[in-house]
Amino acid sequence: MDDIKKVPAPWTLEGKGYILLYRFSKEEISKNTFLSDKFKGHFAGGFGSVMLVDYESSDAGPYSELLFIPGRFK
Repeated sequence: MDDIKKVPAPWTLEGKGYILLYRFSKEEISKNTFLSDKFKGHFAGGFGSVMLVDYESSDAGPYSELLFIPGRFK
């Protein structure tokens, strides 16, 4: 992996994406996610989101992202 170029932030990003807002239940977050155990039991609710982003250009080159933000935690 020595050939991977390091590109320190901040970056200039251009692209498009979708943001899906959802209110996840405490049960969904504690049982059906890939969160580490230290977060389970500390879910505080609120809106969560799933983001699908396609960066057509960036300082690091084009790439796509899938982000999962379940909501707030204590």
